[in-house]
Amino acid sequence: MSDETRRLIICNPHALHVSERAPRETVLHLLAQVGLEAEVVTAHDRQETRQLTERAVAEGYDQVVAAGGDGTINSVLQGLVGSAVPLGVLPLGTGNALARYLGVINMRQALATLAAGTARAIDLGQINDRYFAIMAGVGLSAQVSETLGYPTKRGLGRLSYLYHGMRIKADVPARRFRITFDGETGATLEQDLVEATVFNLPEQMFGSVKLLNAASGNDGVLEMLLVPDASAWGVLHDAGSALMGPARLDLLRGATVHRFTSAHLEVDPPWRWQTEGEVGGDTPVDISVHSGALRVLYSEG
Repeated sequence: MSDETRRLIICNPHALHVSERAPRETVLHLLAQVGLEAEVVTAHDRQETRQLTERAVAEGYDQVVAAGGDGTINSVLQGLVGSAVPLGVLPLGTGNALARYLGVINMRQALATLAAGTARAIDLGQINDRYFAIMAGVGLSAQVSETLGYPTKRGLGRLSYLYHGMRIKADVPARRFRITFDGETGATLEQDLVEATVFNLPEQMFGSVKLLNAASGNDGVLEMLLVPDASAWGVLHDAGSALMGPARLDLLRGATVHRFTSAHLEVDPPWRWQTEGEVGGDTPVDISVHSGALRVLYSEG
């Protein structure tokens, strides 16, 4: 049976290679092996990625697929929000958190998922003008994302974030956060923190580590993990222990969790924020949830 699905695959040229080929050539080779048709392109920055995605939606494509990691996916989904075109994933990144959430653990499953075309809707978070499927962060995580280079990510994989975070932690003192949850009727919190991380999905970065137990991606609610200043050794011990087996990083010493639908966050002095490892700008930020805003292709097997 011929594959008549109109499919655009957008490749990140810096994606982790699964062969000696460059990412685009790798994808073309894999498609040929299983008989799937697609237009395969390379995008070199977030703007080009979004433009290609919006063009595919306007031209009536059936699927838009991100070939890369969570940062590539984040760039693609900006152009899919609110449309009927589903997002597919070919996991070529460092973390591949959304791919795991969708049941796409390896390339074989990813290709089968594209062929089957089974889709469902998930929630998205929004921080200022950017949407996110997995997480957004203010503080240390953004500083790590801004200074972590591709060579380190390639060399250490998922551990690169933990390694680099511990390297710069000593130079990152806590700052004063002021957070108002759910508008004027909600609570306002002021606290010295090194990180505020917002989760839409239950897992991020490490497959065995449920960072927040209740985050689901389909309940119309976000969760914010607030991490106070702590010793580098303490954070390393907690994170390292979590990586050794099933654990929850909301049990980080001194951390608190807040469930909400909207929030306004300020930091004194202002601090950087990121979504899925891509730095967006400086605080203040407004954060909200959009129920069922993105259609995704997922594995049923």
